[in-house]
Amino acid sequence: MVLARISTSKLYVLETITGKIKYIIKKPERKYGLATLFAVSIGATIGPSTFVLSPYSVKHYGWYALPGMMLASICSVALAYGYSKMFYYSKMLKGKIVGGPSFVGNAFGTKHYLYIVARFTMWIGNVALASFNLLITLSLVTDYIIPFIIPGFNMETYGSIILALKVLLFIILAFVVIMVYKHWESVVSMQVFLASIFISLLIIHMFFIVGKYNLELTYTNILPKTPISFGLLPEFLLSTFMSAAYVYLMVFGFQEVQSLAENVKTSSEKEEDKLKEISSKLKWAMVGGTLFSSLVFCVYISIYIALSNMGYEIPETHIPALDLLKMDTISYTFTLLALLLGVLTTYVPAFVAALKHLRELSSDVFQLQFSQY
Repeated sequence: MVLARISTSKLYVLETITGKIKYIIKKPERKYGLATLFAVSIGATIGPSTFVLSPYSVKHYGWYALPGMMLASICSVALAYGYSKMFYYSKMLKGKIVGGPSFVGNAFGTKHYLYIVARFTMWIGNVALASFNLLITLSLVTDYIIPFIIPGFNMETYGSIILALKVLLFIILAFVVIMVYKHWESVVSMQVFLASIFISLLIIHMFFIVGKYNLELTYTNILPKTPISFGLLPEFLLSTFMSAAYVYLMVFGFQEVQSLAENVKTSSEKEEDKLKEISSKLKWAMVGGTLFSSLVFCVYISIYIALSNMGYEIPETHIPALDLLKMDTISYTFTLLALLLGVLTTYVPAFVAALKHLRELSSDVFQLQFSQY
């Protein structure tokens, strides 16, 4: 009875102070190791856009697509390494870090125009990447999956139905992003599993293309047959730079790793040692993930260069990688599965990153406060 009266009196005091009693059960924070961070880096980089931009970069720029991808990869690796160093020193100075623009904000202040431009462009960049993957997904479902299941289902016959399906899919995918954003930690925990399956499907897809068209990825089939001379240097530089700009967004997914810095698993006790351990894991995840993704991109682009040099035409369709294999049911199905899985590993993280940049831009510049989710 005494305990009951004491408990009742305490609840009464709390009720009079707050006006409402809230029982909050705080979930334990998830902690991620290097393998999960590495998988997030790869998953956020290699996605549906790979099956579109890689073949089109070869179609537009020929063999220059390969040095262009190499240049973009070098820039991305250097930036990933720079991010890891800036993260360490910003944390040493107790700075707030939500993406790369935070480094600019820590240096110049969150009201400085350089920070505003950096945050705004990062928001636009992630929205562009997410939107591009969204459009690929819409096209994948309405132009490839449904006609594959229901022969004769095309735009000419069922135009209004297809448009309605695209609108419905857009709403569903937007809802999925919002739900995943609220439960982002659960999705992160699955990245090792999802990324492993996706990379396996992508490699199988590559073998299908090589096998179907009897490609030989040799030096002579990838590099130009005409000797490179000094007179061709301006053309080489211009085409390489243009190709690098065309595919650059493909190799910039590592930034999502940094958003998980507060949840990195550590074994150190001292704060300084913890920071060093976190910075080291982020560096290996971002740089290692970018290097691995770049290698995959270079091999994949080399396949299309060899395909083009052997006289095969790269189709000008929404998803050329699928149309190249549409005559073979097994390879077509594997590619469809890879694309669908890529939506989870790339499209969702890109939109989550875009929402984070928008939230920071709104709170830092316009003083609009939002909850964490």
